[in-house]
Amino acid sequence: MNLAKLKLFRHFYVMIVCYIYFTRIIVYLLKITVPFQYQWLDELFRELATFTLFVVTGYKFRPKSSNPYLQLGQDDDDDEQMDLVLTESGALDSIARVAGKPSIGVGLSKRESSHDYD
Repeated sequence: MNLAKLKLFRHFYVMIVCYIYFTRIIVYLLKITVPFQYQWLDELFRELATFTLFVVTGYKFRPKSSNPYLQLGQDDDDDEQMDLVLTESGALDSIARVAGKPSIGVGLSKRESSHDYD
């Protein structure tokens, strides 16, 4: 497992170094050597190199089906515990009734209608 990770890191490191050299040196040489009507080629090669870097990086670091961190257990006991956990949220544990009245709205007076101000 560690050897595979080291190989992946080595490939990624080489790919980054090649990308930096290509975009800084090769594209610059292309820019100063081509005639004016082909000045767009340096941007094209820079953008193609960036696109290639992102595609290869996404391909190399894609999720795998044998990932041990994404394995789901096959236990049925967990389903019963999840039902209990989902129904008992604990949101109402700190709310209490005072003297048989609900605590919501205590201290609010009746609002006056807007016609009283005219």
